Amino acid sequence: MAQAFYTRGPVLLAVQTMSGEIPKSAEHEGAQTFTLGFLALGLIIGMIMGIAASGSVLFGQSFVSPSCAGPTDVISPEAAGARTIEFLAGYAVSPDITVALADVTELETANLYQVTVNFSMEGASEEQVVYLTKDGTVLLPGAIDIDEFEELVAAQGLY
Repeated sequence: MAQAFYTRGPVLLAVQTMSGEIPKSAEHEGAQTFTLGFLALGLIIGMIMGIAASGSVLFGQSFVSPSCAGPTDVISPEAAGARTIEFLAGYAVSPDITVALADVTELETANLYQVTVNFSMEGASEEQVVYLTKDGTVLLPGAIDIDEFEELVAAQGLY
């Protein structure tokens, strides 16, 4: 079994092959970088979710209460989409990932906008749903459907 190490900017990629040959093609390195980029994107979104969740727990802010933001604090759905894209493209993903707005929906039962964002890189794309408070100050990068999660765990026999 052979190991090869590639340096891609500040990231060191390690590759192991069963045949003992060390892959040297730029195409292989590009595929690894692409995979690493999407893994990094998932990690960044998870970190943002953790920060947002811990902030709501530590500071006791409720994102579900309709009285959370007054009528003067509410931004338009268009402004919510623009603010979300500006934040994600500027701070949450690397410059080689394109971030585009797909849809913004106002949630009637919560003080949130549901923003669908399209992340694309090297011809591949993925849509993610994030949530933004109606005053445009807190971005929640996802939600977990607890019932769906528990069913998935039970189906896999993990518990």
